[in-house]
Amino acid sequence: LEEQRTHISMLEKALSNAQERLAKREKVCDELTIAAERANHLQRLLHETLLDKQARDETHAQERVQWEMDMTQLKMQLNKDFSQNGSLKRLSRLAGDSGDETINRLKKTMYLKDERITHLERTVIELQRRLQEESDRKKCVLGALNENFDSKIKQYEDEQASKDRRITLVAEERVKLGEILDVSAKERDNDTAIGMHKMEEIRQKIQERKRKGRICATGGTSSGPFEQNILDSAALLSDISTPYGNRPAVSSGYHNLFNAEKRENSEVDSVWNV
Repeated sequence: LEEQRTHISMLEKALSNAQERLAKREKVCDELTIAAERANHLQRLLHETLLDKQARDETHAQERVQWEMDMTQLKMQLNKDFSQNGSLKRLSRLAGDSGDETINRLKKTMYLKDERITHLERTVIELQRRLQEESDRKKCVLGALNENFDSKIKQYEDEQASKDRRITLVAEERVKLGEILDVSAKERDNDTAIGMHKMEEIRQKIQERKRKGRICATGGTSSGPFEQNILDSAALLSDISTPYGNRPAVSSGYHNLFNAEKRENSEVDSVWNV
């Protein structure tokens, strides 16, 4: 039973260690979940950036269309001015200079916007590349951890099932041992009660035969039947006391004790106590 208790305590300790390892794995999973949420947040930011870029592109396209319309109107106006008389030539030249300045200014604005759009496109591409690399790396890490975690969980479940089976077997053995001990205790109690009862009967028979022996001795009869009765009583007492231990000297002790014809009652009591 002590070895079984030690074995059960070892199993409980192993179970607690497995639970601690499982808690650590759950903590790692929580950290990876937080990282995945951060990646999702970055992906949302990238999506918003793409939407902003699309809106800027649409605005740029509208401005370009507006600029082309203005250029067309300006050219039409210039052609109309050129078709007028010579008195308007100076005005036409001034209008042409103003139109060239406007065109240059618009070209410069378009060039700056094109540069900004190109820079934004490069930034978006770089962000997409980094996000893809980060996502791939986290997917690999998560896949490896999930596989390891699944294998650990399966191993832990197998160990737990084996421990449960062992605990069940130990409990069954403990119950069987308890039943055996109970049966043995009951048998010992029954044997003790039966032995005490028989010993009491023998004691009464010895006292009765001794009393008869004293009567015979007082009447002058032979001591042969008395000795034979004493030997029979000693043999009977030896047979009864045999299950409680090997006592080879019981018959000889009673034989030596009752060889004399007369004994005092105190001597009988001392033999009974022995």
